Amino acid sequence: MNILDIYATYYHVIAREGRLSREFQTCPPTAEEILNLTDQIKCIVESATVLRACATLGGLTKDEIAYESVSAHTNLVSALVDRVLSYEYGPYFDKTEDGFTYREIMEVIRRHDLSENVTGDTPDNGTRDEEAKLSTEHLYLRTFAKQSPSREADFEKHIKQLQYNMEAKCGFTGKLLYAADKVAATLMALCYDSKGMSPGLDSCQPRLSDKELFEMKICEQKVPGRADTFYKDSEMWAIDYFEGRKLYQYDTTGLLSAIFIMYIITTNGKWYNWREESYGKG
Repeated sequence: MNILDIYATYYHVIAREGRLSREFQTCPPTAEEILNLTDQIKCIVESATVLRACATLGGLTKDEIAYESVSAHTNLVSALVDRVLSYEYGPYFDKTEDGFTYREIMEVIRRHDLSENVTGDTPDNGTRDEEAKLSTEHLYLRTFAKQSPSREADFEKHIKQLQYNMEAKCGFTGKLLYAADKVAATLMALCYDSKGMSPGLDSCQPRLSDKELFEMKICEQKVPGRADTFYKDSEMWAIDYFEGRKLYQYDTTGLLSAIFIMYIITTNGKWYNWREESYGKG
């Protein structure tokens, strides 16, 4: 797509998203600004695929790219949240409207998936035991917090509150962290798509969740080079964001959704037909 087509498609999508749902926050910045922010985020996403010399020259792997680690995901979430905070409050601010400092926010992001050191990463597909997951996370994070110096007692109280807000999807910052976590996962999948190595899910796989079956029913894109039953994760997760759980409702500034939309347009060269159909029904 040329630059004018990108801008036109972006404005088309943003306008119709705003008309379709009151929960969708339209974003004032121009398409040019959103494209520039998206290009910055793409650089950060791309860095998750670059192997370190100790792995290559150190003889640990012959792979040509790295696959995203949990820590690389965390880095991407922090970059997305940083852009939203700067947009909402300016590049320097004391506290968010719900009372959290920049360091508190970044520390919650750094910690939010640390328990996966024990459990590994489990998919948010509607089948995992959420109570067991949270129990493990809470135990891990309590142990982690106890190792902080006593002078940070108040800081740790704020961390605990924001961790709860992220789980409960409440307050400006809690909603922001939850939404950024979900957007970051899909941006990484889109990066893999752009490299011709799309992650996907097999519709013939047993014990698929209702959420996954719903997404596959709508999904248009199959994984190239694999059986015709494999659907792209990137599109399935976009369906979850816009059609399924409507995760855009937690993006209270609209900036995350704007970057997400621009990332999809510039990666795929078009917007999704299933979403265009929804605009006609709205």
